[in-house]
Amino acid sequence: MPFSVKLLEQSKFPRKFALLTVNESAEPIALCWSSEAVEPQIVLNDWTLLLWFGIDQQVVAFDKNSGKIKLALSLISNLLEMIVTEKSFILRNELEIYSFSLDGFLQNFHYLPEISESILINDVTASVTLIDGETLSLRV
Repeated sequence: MPFSVKLLEQSKFPRKFALLTVNESAEPIALCWSSEAVEPQIVLNDWTLLLWFGIDQQVVAFDKNSGKIKLALSLISNLLEMIVTEKSFILRNELEIYSFSLDGFLQNFHYLPEISESILINDVTASVTLIDGETLSLRV
């Protein structure tokens, strides 16, 4: 199912704007964010029923068929990474790990004791390395 993101002309305001079209029958969705250096992350593949869009401290999941918002989430720290596996969708921000089913239901949530540096997914576990060098093994 085709989707598109069209970045709109930069205005004199310190914000970026885009139009997201989830499918050809859905109305375009206007998006706005404040980061100038960070680009949005978009995740869509054959396993998921959702198109995921994340920037700064905001994540939104759109139903690929209807174009409607299935999930909107405000994070407490900046989004670092979005990962989709055959079984789940993982969000990593500086201080949290979220795991969702492929249809957008929260499966697991972990608050981290320190800022995360990286994550490796192995089936149903995640190995999260923190900036202090500690490694945590978490169920996702």
